[in-house]
Amino acid sequence: AEESSGELSHKYFVELDRTPTGSELDNLVVEYSHLSKDGISISSGNATWAEGLNSLGGNTYGFTINFAKLTFIILLCGLLSALDVPSADAVTTYRGHSTYFTLLSSNIKFPIFTKEFTESTGVLSVGGVKQVWLDKTNQTIGFRFTQERIRPNGAGLGFSVTYWRGIFGDSSFLYQRRGNENQIAQYRDPTHDYLFFDLNGIYIAWESNRKALGFYSLISLIADHETYTIDKYTLLGDDPTQREFTTADRNNAELRFGFGIGTRIYFARFFSLWFEKRWIVGERFSANRTFGAGGLFEGGRQKTLYVPINSLGLAIGF
Repeated sequence: AEESSGELSHKYFVELDRTPTGSELDNLVVEYSHLSKDGISISSGNATWAEGLNSLGGNTYGFTINFAKLTFIILLCGLLSALDVPSADAVTTYRGHSTYFTLLSSNIKFPIFTKEFTESTGVLSVGGVKQVWLDKTNQTIGFRFTQERIRPNGAGLGFSVTYWRGIFGDSSFLYQRRGNENQIAQYRDPTHDYLFFDLNGIYIAWESNRKALGFYSLISLIADHETYTIDKYTLLGDDPTQREFTTADRNNAELRFGFGIGTRIYFARFFSLWFEKRWIVGERFSANRTFGAGGLFEGGRQKTLYVPINSLGLAIGF
């Protein structure tokens, strides 16, 4: 093939082993394919005696690719090549814009619920004034959708939406004692639905051959929906008979604040492990009282209830 750069045309020459006859020329079809140096197809097609194939003398014949057709092909190849070029900030595998879907195996401890009782003098107080923590743990599955942008220096920001549902065991509390009368409040079927809207700060500390180590922190606005049944009754001494029994179903929604930290281990192009610990922030209250075994007490200071969530996640990147 002979190329004329000034005219953006390609001229092809075909040398046959003998001179074709008239009928053979009428039926002669030349199939052609033109490739660039890196193997990209620039043009291909057929040439016939009736459409562009000319005798150049002897057994040599030739034809030229149409100028407009070649120009269109070049423009199309250039456009496709431009679309395939990575952005300037996608310096390495995990920098640039990324989207992740993460499946989380999580452990939610010490959930907090609306407090339905007030302890009397001499009764061990649990939680705060408006909220009570349950000494329960739930192993559950969470889901997260994340979008983020990492700069060439490895630092970046992201936004994610995370969902957990926690179902906890029943819990009972003694809140008043008069003689041999003990008044009990029992939370039955306590459940939380947490929807987290997270702002993430990410830093890729090390990267090599599609493996990387990253750290992140997050702050969260949490839509918290709690449901439970509250039973109240009185017990006389060791008699298990429930007296003055009342029950009510609760369905409450509240906005909360949270924060957390985590580590990512990227072990393949599209897969990574996420290790995370986060806390849901509950009520702040005065600690000038005696509190239970939840570790949420310090004498004479303000104290806050927290719900810790420990997670191990498998993320798929897109």
